[in-house]
Amino acid sequence: MVSNSTATPLKLTGAVCTFYALTGQFDHRGSNLLYASTPIQPITGQDLLTKEIASRRLGIAELPLGSPGHSGRVQSSHVYRAILTGQPYPVKAMISFGGDPLLSNRDGLRGKTALEALDFFVHVDIFANPSAACADLLLPASTCWEHEGLMPSFSTAEETATWAQLRPPVVPPLHESRSDLEIIFDVATRLGLSEQFFGGDIDAALNYHLALSGLTVEQLRAHRLGMRAAGQTRYQKYAEIDEQTGRPKGFQTPTRKIEIYSTRFAAAGYAPLPGMKRAGDGHGRS
Repeated sequence: MVSNSTATPLKLTGAVCTFYALTGQFDHRGSNLLYASTPIQPITGQDLLTKEIASRRLGIAELPLGSPGHSGRVQSSHVYRAILTGQPYPVKAMISFGGDPLLSNRDGLRGKTALEALDFFVHVDIFANPSAACADLLLPASTCWEHEGLMPSFSTAEETATWAQLRPPVVPPLHESRSDLEIIFDVATRLGLSEQFFGGDIDAALNYHLALSGLTVEQLRAHRLGMRAAGQTRYQKYAEIDEQTGRPKGFQTPTRKIEIYSTRFAAAGYAPLPGMKRAGDGHGRS
């Protein structure tokens, strides 16, 4: 038995997900259901990176299954280390968009030392927060009420998961503030990356993002409340037959099964089964 005091929300979430799997309730109506959502094309740019460049993401050696290898995100501690030690390679400049890295990540004092050690640090935000105090240049970002915002899907309910909306600005951008997208596209164009950034045309990028849905930003501007994309929620999608193999499609795991025993974790040397620790005990409990 494990006392409630040691149970974190993350562990409880894992226990609930395991319960869904053991009782066969995953992807059932009224249970843990994967809604059909507005079909979109990724626009994060990860497809532009070669495998060789992607393999050099900071922290990928320590976290092969985590953020660097899975989502492309990098842990703050690895960024600070690269800035201060030059390992595995030096980081000399940074542009930060929104948030407050020093207060939202651990080891703020080390982070402050790292940010101040950069040759050039630009912070884009609506507030002059502690991280901005380390910046060589602070650019004023427009708020969400001063620029358009695209929401292809509202995933909280089946009825809204295929509803797309382009939120209009309430007021024009005040003073010299600009949206993050405008700044990113302009910087990319000046760096000679215009071709990869749709010629600097944000509308073209958003239309590419929406292409699979059949919707366009022009249509959404004309229907400010939003529009519904085609899509019908199906149940037990893992049991559908793959036309190429003649077998059930299964899940996106190496075994094609829903894995409580994680084969990816086992192959990487991590504990393959979910577990919890007792208070004062370093041993896991399954």
